[in-house]
Amino acid sequence: MLVLKLTLVPLFLLGVSMAGKRWGPSVAGWLAALPVVAGPILFLLVLAHGPMFGARAATLSLSAILASEAFNFAYAWICRIRPWPVALAAALLAWLVAACALSLLPDSPLCAAGIALAAVCFGQSFLPRSTAAVANPGVSRRDLVSRMLPARCSRSL
Repeated sequence: MLVLKLTLVPLFLLGVSMAGKRWGPSVAGWLAALPVVAGPILFLLVLAHGPMFGARAATLSLSAILASEAFNFAYAWICRIRPWPVALAAALLAWLVAACALSLLPDSPLCAAGIALAAVCFGQSFLPRSTAAVANPGVSRRDLVSRMLPARCSRSL
């Protein structure tokens, strides 16, 4: 079980990174949008704590998409006019406000799905757009390790 905990998420991240190297950032972006981190973690929670705990954790992680979108939205707009440390602080504050607001809402699956859908639709509609072309410089072994190590360390805690 320990080996599974230490390797499952990093291996998923490796797969997404390698897909990005092979097929480009668009494919990697689509794959990264899948629950490649939350899915394996929820699976391990079900194994460790049972299906009822896992179902509640899945519901709460679905509604937590709102906090993630709040962070993305705040950072994307503020970094256009302010230095990145200011944008980061504002984005963290937006995440905190959204997370606190979520704690006041019911934790039903239907409510969580509605919140997540609304957050994603809002974010995708109003995030700033760029017309610049992005070069795909590839992923070095060092980059891969730097992506996989934090996931492994967070699971071992």
